Amino acid sequence: MVFEFILRLAQRGHTIHIPGPSARTISQIDIQQQLPENVHFYPAELWTSFETLNPIEYMIRVRQIFDHLCRSTNIDIVHQLNPVNPGLSWSVTNRKIPLVLGVFVPSWPAGSAPLQYKASMLGALSSSVVKPFVRWCDRQQQLKAEALLLSTPAARSRLYNPDNGRANIKILPYGIDPQKYCPADQNSSFSTNGELNILYLARLHQQKGIFTLLEAFDLVVKYVSSCRLTIAGTGPELPKIKAYIQTRPYQQQITLTGAVSREQVPQIMQQCTVYCLPSYGEPFGMSALEAMACGKPVVATNAGGLAHLVPDQGGRKVPPGDAIALAKALIEILASPELQHSMGQHNRALVESQYSWERIIDRLEEIYYRAIANHN
Repeated sequence: MVFEFILRLAQRGHTIHIPGPSARTISQIDIQQQLPENVHFYPAELWTSFETLNPIEYMIRVRQIFDHLCRSTNIDIVHQLNPVNPGLSWSVTNRKIPLVLGVFVPSWPAGSAPLQYKASMLGALSSSVVKPFVRWCDRQQQLKAEALLLSTPAARSRLYNPDNGRANIKILPYGIDPQKYCPADQNSSFSTNGELNILYLARLHQQKGIFTLLEAFDLVVKYVSSCRLTIAGTGPELPKIKAYIQTRPYQQQITLTGAVSREQVPQIMQQCTVYCLPSYGEPFGMSALEAMACGKPVVATNAGGLAHLVPDQGGRKVPPGDAIALAKALIEILASPELQHSMGQHNRALVESQYSWERIIDRLEEIYYRAIANHN
């Protein structure tokens, strides 16, 4: 997503300077050769091996790069994209240059994220010293920012004083390419053989609600016998999922595709009847947006970013972990071709009007220009 922002801003003629973690990190995601001439990358190599000190060293390295840029070129605005590292932008604040932070996304609900490793005694001690300092820096950078960008209103939980009514809090979701993610061509070659297909495309992890979906499917097949559940993706829960499926009488109606490449996503979305993401608190829900762009109804949870992303006219939202409510929502849509059509049309129109990258970059440029004007 960060690369999409950078690339599309560059395509509009903006010159962009990027301090990054290291040249090695950039080469790992294979974008160096894709960077246009007006995008300049500056590796901020870290030498500290002690993990809790890395953020502080990174702040120092980025400050050095920023000072060099201020001496050698004209900087109009500083924008720290997601993830908004606490304190990083505070280290490059300059009264003459406006600061934009975000896009912020909400954190996963407590207890739903993967368990973190247990820190050593020395690590815990340094963390107790470093973390309060980093939180203080985070607060300072938010106070100094001309604009705070949220992916959805759910991301207000990431802000200090989120309910103070500040005019500089803006909603700016991630964008999507509506030409790449689009409804299937009527002349396309693939066939669903008349089956109604529920698609789950996400990491196989408990926080994504995969076990809630499997439990709900027990009920769905009793009322919609001709349906199929396609589970696309991989993750730590795959062995448990396979074991569960083997105990079910309808196991032949569940397909595990394994990992799916980014290039395959549009087609697998086009082949489903309804997309289902019963996450416990998705920070945004990019796969749901991809399904919406492909003209599909979405069944999700009323938690995290999905609560704001999925429209009532384009899908159904249920409480996290509620298999019965999830099953009822899926049955309602699977049983009604008219509902499938109307929801899919609504979602596609919404993506074209609000979520295309062109629209998102239009809004980001407007935020930039307003931040510069207000700062002056």
